[in-house]
Amino acid sequence: MKRELKAQFIKDRIEGALVELLETKAFSQIRVEEITEKVHISRRTFYLYYKDKRDCLLDILKRMLKSIEDDYMQVLSVHDEAEEEEGFRKLLLKIRSNKLLINTMFINLTSREWLQLFRTEYDRRTAAEWEELSVYHLSQDELELEKNMECATTAMRICHIANSMDDIAVFQANMHVLDIVHQRRVEQWSTKSVEHALGIR
Repeated sequence: MKRELKAQFIKDRIEGALVELLETKAFSQIRVEEITEKVHISRRTFYLYYKDKRDCLLDILKRMLKSIEDDYMQVLSVHDEAEEEEGFRKLLLKIRSNKLLINTMFINLTSREWLQLFRTEYDRRTAAEWEELSVYHLSQDELELEKNMECATTAMRICHIANSMDDIAVFQANMHVLDIVHQRRVEQWSTKSVEHALGIR
């Protein structure tokens, strides 16, 4: 247990150092040596926990998106209108506060990588939550395509929120942008057109 706590402590420091460096430098310009110098650890220690700086970034982004997704699901479980509105307000502010990481994700990761990050959170849900799509008699490939479309749409909306909403009144007026339940029929999209839209080759 002590070993696990120590490992998590070191990882937290490494990831914190990377985020701190991102405030002044582009991800592509950051070297592993800069991260290790900030944390006062050796390169060997860094590579005990991460394959490279990209792997470290992915861990940070996974935790950020899980936090956003958890908060969103919590808001959906609220039945009081005022409480729901306050929950959305806090959620939107959280997205805004993560603008740096969100922009870093879209600038530095491939479309496949950031799409997979969002899919990871979607796939945490139970299969029952996708049963509504069964009325369309979707094949497995079509279901995968529908999930990818929802994740891509959500990703773009989150990016829009992070970069365009500076005023809390604007936040509240645009709560609907977080509605990730779409009624779009997947039949309207061919695999080729969707992959093109997502930048997947």
